[in-house]
Amino acid sequence: MIPGFRPAILVQFAVAALLLTGCPPPASTPDASDTGVVTDSGVTADVPTPGPLFTQCTTNAQCGSGRTCNLEYPGGLCSRACRRDTECGETGWCYRNNCIPQCNPGANDCAPYSGLCFFWDSNMQDKRGCFPGCAEVPAMGQPACAGGRTCDPYSGVCRTSVSMMGAANGDPCMAAADCAGGRCRQEFSDTPNPMTPTGYLDGYCFSVSRRPADAAFARNMPMPRGGCPMGSVIIPFRGEAEGDSVSCWKECRQNSDCRAGYVCNRVNGTDGMPVYSTGGCFPINCRTMGMTCPAGTVCNVRMSGTSTIAVCARDGDAGAGDAGSDASATDSGVDTGVDTGVDTGVDTGVDTGVDSGSAADSDVDASVG
Repeated sequence: MIPGFRPAILVQFAVAALLLTGCPPPASTPDASDTGVVTDSGVTADVPTPGPLFTQCTTNAQCGSGRTCNLEYPGGLCSRACRRDTECGETGWCYRNNCIPQCNPGANDCAPYSGLCFFWDSNMQDKRGCFPGCAEVPAMGQPACAGGRTCDPYSGVCRTSVSMMGAANGDPCMAAADCAGGRCRQEFSDTPNPMTPTGYLDGYCFSVSRRPADAAFARNMPMPRGGCPMGSVIIPFRGEAEGDSVSCWKECRQNSDCRAGYVCNRVNGTDGMPVYSTGGCFPINCRTMGMTCPAGTVCNVRMSGTSTIAVCARDGDAGAGDAGSDASATDSGVDTGVDTGVDTGVDTGVDTGVDSGSAADSDVDASVG
């Protein structure tokens, strides 16, 4: 670890998450008390014993009676249909009538399934489960897609065929349906204050992936891609751990690689030099020295608790912020705002609300480089 680094100009934004379901549940599920089947001759024949849940598989037969092999997960995942959590054992949850493995944040519990740990609110109870998180080039020790399937890096799901539908990460968007990853950070927040500028001018498409180990973040080397699509990178933030769900950002080497109103975040250290040779395109912090908003926009500055939010907004949409604030002022831990993270759900239509808060730019972690 290299202590003492702190980014000079860059801003972290909260990440919205997408949950993915497993295979469709079987038409019917045998009762747990069933031990045999009576044949036409009246003789009771043996049937396969239900196997343990959440083991790897390539066929339903490997999972036993009443189980299905969910090939959307890398390596395959034995699951079963369910109506309640108790049907999924002590290590599973019943999510949309299918059992999924439980997980804990920061524990990398989803590694055996190359999964992402997400939470959702079920009857006022927060639950976390492992959802598919494949990579086109799996990290060492991570399973690859099985059963002849191919990884879709925008959804993290192993599919029989993959075709990109929608805009790439970093492209403009108005709604999640515009994006290949099914996620759009919109230009204006709908919560907690409608029409509050977020700094994401013209919107920003993104996807999510598993966070790689710290060793993947090497000083003076490109930021890791992880399971992100080609042309995307993963930015390290403090408090993250291997296996956590993280955003995929448009890759860049210099500011000119990004759209107007965005900067190439290569994570500057205390010496003012970038830690990595590549970065991700982020909305600018317009209070940072040398950062100016593009034509037709102004610097919108406002307070959120003890944090100062300074983002570019369309001229006339600056709201209560002070558009005339000193753009050369020192960055004092800017919080950019609200990640609308609209989630249409490529597979499930579920918006989990994962990490709905905001984080200051001081959480960008240069120490892993």
